[in-house]
Amino acid sequence: MNLFSRLIGVLAIFGICERPHESHAQEKGGASSRAELTAAEYAKRFWLRYDRKLQKKLNIVAKHPPIGQVLEELRTATGLQIVLADNLSDHDPDLGDMHMPGAPAFSFMELLEKAQLETGRWVKTADGYRLEGVSKARRTSTSARYGWTIGTATGLAVVGAGLFFWHRRRTNSAPKPQGTA
Repeated sequence: MNLFSRLIGVLAIFGICERPHESHAQEKGGASSRAELTAAEYAKRFWLRYDRKLQKKLNIVAKHPPIGQVLEELRTATGLQIVLADNLSDHDPDLGDMHMPGAPAFSFMELLEKAQLETGRWVKTADGYRLEGVSKARRTSTSARYGWTIGTATGLAVVGAGLFFWHRRRTNSAPKPQGTA
């Protein structure tokens, strides 16, 4: 049994890929090309797992942690510069309840590349990694988030003040009854 077959066997145990069927291997006259392709796809898809610095364990247990906090934890644990691309400066995904004690750094990075990103991917840089993609969860500014509330409150205040002064003017201009003597 060669090293490749052992690797496929281990990956099959964890449910990462399928073990090649004996009949399929006999039809091909050797190792299954499907199994080789699956192992190749695995290595291509999960390439972050092969970086030793990303094997460091992190303990993040938080409810809806901001992406900045997760990136800072990754930087601290790995010693690498792990950053967002410039177009993701306002990327604000909802990471949900994160309960990942003792998880390797690459697990968090794989999670972040899928967190409300279109075509999310990590790019190796000279001193670390950069997350690129198109955000589906942009942070809105405070003025955009509460702009309609402030506008509505201002409008109601103006209308209320107008009604107050109209009513006051109307009651002051009405003729006063004169008493009979």
